[in-house]
Amino acid sequence: MGLSHPPVRRPRPRPRARPHRLPRPARRPLPPLKAIRAATTHGPLALGAQAPRSGVLAEGYDAEVITLDADPLDDITAMSDPDHVTGVWKAGRRVKGA
Repeated sequence: MGLSHPPVRRPRPRPRARPHRLPRPARRPLPPLKAIRAATTHGPLALGAQAPRSGVLAEGYDAEVITLDADPLDDITAMSDPDHVTGVWKAGRRVKGA
């Protein structure tokens, strides 16, 4: 009668760091409204003193505004599709649209 040995359990290797990939929580997609706010609110804050007249839609401020023929809350890709852009304003002047 032969001796039976239990299977050898080896520890699982730890996953290697992947610097080219974001950590899992950061890869979760944002809801459309949060994505729009993140893209439009934090830009002027990141510029700091370089953008003292940015981030506000009011007279005397530099503004870049786009209008769409679709609701980006229903389809966030509408914001990056030129076919959905109906108007563009830069520094208070309309540069695209009627």
